[in-house]
Amino acid sequence: MSFAIEQPSTGFTWRFGDVEQPFYIAGITKLYTVAIIMQLRHEGILSLDTRVAAVLGDEAMRGLVVHDGHDYGAEIVVCSDTNYDLLGRIIEVSTSNSSDHELSQRVIAPLGLESTWLFTERSLDRHHEPIDYGIGMMRYRTPRWQSPLSPIPELIGHSGSLGTVLHYAPERDLYMSGTVNQMRSRSLPYPLPSRLVAECA
Repeated sequence: MSFAIEQPSTGFTWRFGDVEQPFYIAGITKLYTVAIIMQLRHEGILSLDTRVAAVLGDEAMRGLVVHDGHDYGAEIVVCSDTNYDLLGRIIEVSTSNSSDHELSQRVIAPLGLESTWLFTERSLDRHHEPIDYGIGMMRYRTPRWQSPLSPIPELIGHSGSLGTVLHYAPERDLYMSGTVNQMRSRSLPYPLPSRLVAECA
């Protein structure tokens, strides 16, 4: 656990834990996404009334949200993770650049956030904790000290809050889907699939 509080007007600072240790900001990236969307609005590239289908096309939106026989795909409002992924795609289409490029140019560089980056395929090796998270996926690697005699292959996929798992182990070309059907031991979906993959030599 780490926290940092600063009050520039008084010079007050408070730190707890290792504030230099990178951590995943996960849903906080929504703030960055909205900042970029608002910049595009200010530049006249988008308006807050721009329909998603007007940028991404009707085909991209068809069937995303169907309820009671009506397709609401083109009328999506921003209220879920998926919608922020769509906003990321809108940023890419509107600027002809990648989301991480726009984030770097519009938010990270101007604010001097030298230790901040978007977790993408190009930055997979930048952070080496057991769980890397981003672009909708997790990459779990059992630390070598936990399995010193035989390294356990990394897993790429996702684990849900109720213990469901869907992983791929590239080193072994193994696919895994399952559940531990419980929330009590929230960490169980991580070591158990690793042990199962290790057994599939």
